[in-house]
Amino acid sequence: MFGKEIEKTEFVFIPSLLSLLINAQEKSEKPLSKAQVLKIRDEANVILVTQTVAVELSNQRGYHDIYAPKVWEEWQEYQKGNLDFELKK
Repeated sequence: MFGKEIEKTEFVFIPSLLSLLINAQEKSEKPLSKAQVLKIRDEANVILVTQTVAVELSNQRGYHDIYAPKVWEEWQEYQKGNLDFELKK
């Protein structure tokens, strides 16, 4: 165990936070408020995985997820078309 490097971990939303927000907005048929976006984030299912697993999950999805601590800011930029979460190959 000594000398072995421990891999960093990341939180991953299942399903993705981006998909949850898109679905919620489609159902409401109007822009989500900041309170709604934060509530969706705070009530979403999240797991803690190694960075390797997090990358694998992003690859399976085909896109990066919204960064949870900046969910409101990134959601606003995504709505304006300023953010693209698609994986670049």
